Amino acid sequence: MYVYIDPFFCSLLCSDTLNGKCIIHVDKNVAVNILTHIRFYKGPDSCSHEGATVFYPGGEFDGRCYAVKLKHLRSTLANFRQVYHNALPWQNNRAVFSVYTDHRVLDFCHAFKITSFEGNICVFEKRTDAEIVEALKKWAAIRKKYKLV
Repeated sequence: MYVYIDPFFCSLLCSDTLNGKCIIHVDKNVAVNILTHIRFYKGPDSCSHEGATVFYPGGEFDGRCYAVKLKHLRSTLANFRQVYHNALPWQNNRAVFSVYTDHRVLDFCHAFKITSFEGNICVFEKRTDAEIVEALKKWAAIRKKYKLV
């Protein structure tokens, strides 16, 4: 597994690429997430549902689900923080490249601001209470506009 972290975004190449499965879960700390599926296999699919991403809008045990078939370079933007999801078992080289913003990073950005740069290092300063309230209002408006609630 590969993980790259910078001050605002994380990227992750996850999955056993040869074969595997992903259990039902939610990504509780993710604010925004986009997945791109990568298929390292040129032959015909042995089974059309292999590696599909499955969403459970009513919760893990609701009984309803929607599946998105695995396709090379298919990207999915979803609310992975609130919707239970998994991937069906797969063979023949599947991977997922995920780019996301973590809520804990956003919490830090609401509490602190960059005041200067010293070479490649950011210098942070704690925001005043009024600045924190203003930053939280702006974030709430973005969450509402893009339905990231």
